[in-house]
Amino acid sequence: MVTSQGSSIWIVSAEGGPPRKLRDEAVARSVSPDGSLISFETKPGTLGDREIWVMRPDGEQARKVFDADENAAIGGLTWSQDGKRVIFFRADSLDNFVLESGYLNGGALTEILPPSDPKRMYSLSFNWTFDARMIYRLDDPEGPERKMITCNLWQIRMDPGLTKYIGEPQRLTNFAELCANPVNATADRKRFLIYEWKPRSRAFLANLQAGATRITTPAPLTLEETWNDPLAWTADSKAVLFVSTRTGVRGIFKQSLGQDNAELLLTSKKSETLGSACVRPEGSWIFYELGVEEEGHQEPNEIMRVPITGGSPQLVLTGNTEGGPRCAKSPASLCAIAERSADRKQVVFTAFDPVNGRGREIAKSDTDAAADYGWDLSPDGTRIALLKNRDARVQILSMKGRAPQEITVKGWNILTSAVWTADGKGLIVSRYTPRGSALVHVDLQGNTRLLREQSGGFGTYAVPSPDGRHLAMRGWYNETNLWMMENF
Repeated sequence: MVTSQGSSIWIVSAEGGPPRKLRDEAVARSVSPDGSLISFETKPGTLGDREIWVMRPDGEQARKVFDADENAAIGGLTWSQDGKRVIFFRADSLDNFVLESGYLNGGALTEILPPSDPKRMYSLSFNWTFDARMIYRLDDPEGPERKMITCNLWQIRMDPGLTKYIGEPQRLTNFAELCANPVNATADRKRFLIYEWKPRSRAFLANLQAGATRITTPAPLTLEETWNDPLAWTADSKAVLFVSTRTGVRGIFKQSLGQDNAELLLTSKKSETLGSACVRPEGSWIFYELGVEEEGHQEPNEIMRVPITGGSPQLVLTGNTEGGPRCAKSPASLCAIAERSADRKQVVFTAFDPVNGRGREIAKSDTDAAADYGWDLSPDGTRIALLKNRDARVQILSMKGRAPQEITVKGWNILTSAVWTADGKGLIVSRYTPRGSALVHVDLQGNTRLLREQSGGFGTYAVPSPDGRHLAMRGWYNETNLWMMENF
């Protein structure tokens, strides 16, 4: 979730004139139907902003109306059309949203969606209509395999007091491979405005400079209007491996530096999800994670191998892996996987061999059962960087018997990924910003240097080349349109 950190609220007259700042460290959300109040979010926690405030249009008389604890998020306040009630979301994880309805001045709060629907909300977007209906967005579980590619609008009728839903939700749109967000009903109550967007990503390349603390201006590696996410580099640093949906299903491609065309190495079935990948240190094999769903049931992940030149995939091992396989850099030879314990209170790292499969346990760490984690194996194969998602600290685990080290990333929080630099002397982390997303270099003392901030997108990450000269990164962008829906 984008937070209020570094953001500010401004106002400008529709008749012209200079803009005027109303408040720092806040994100404006909505205006009451009578124009007397503006709602905004502030005070980031580990998951997102955790306070909702309202203020007058001149910025005066600001007051807090709802809040959440440090490990939760709250926001999205929207007024009912008569201005009497408000709705907002509350989340205690990225997979556990609720919508609550109430009054600004206190009283009981009511959850107003069927219990199954919030589990399909990757992002909350909702609006009241004039006739006591609520229109909201849900992810489509039967859409393409990548979450957020397909989401549609639903409606549910509310009781006259707007305190509970009546009947079952009804689907309003049937988009494929795009998302729809509700905006608002027109004043004559006959039409509803929809914001439609298609998420896309490209792989970009930049040269690393000054010990990976600076990069040159990124240039696109891929140009197709699909998903194109970098995965890994070949061992000689001359080509990038990336996953793409350009053929209609997800596949792994290889594209050499300076070339415009990519070579297809393998494709997946619609029931399969391609995860992260790495290259064996000596360069002959690609290892990748494959998720398989059978009759609605998620099977244990498979770690597969395929020759770097392409060919028939072969199974290496199965398990409840998280984050895919990781490999060190030559002359090291270690490749490893991570698996959570049954109670999710530990993560266990295990070595594997392309022929013999699962090997010895190499490290373990206690974890928060409710949280997700990302990790990376150091280039020399002696350390593991472990990141609790949306935290500001990276734990360094040693495979040489040394005590764990904790790096606090100075000046940045809510991190979403962390990978080692090619020399093993630092990390490249990613995080959301008020304007989009950022890549940041972090040394092992927590000192930071901004590498790139991408405006208008989110969810970036980077993959350094083994020779330390290049950086492949994801650039996320949206294709957008506005639609008007009638007779809804």
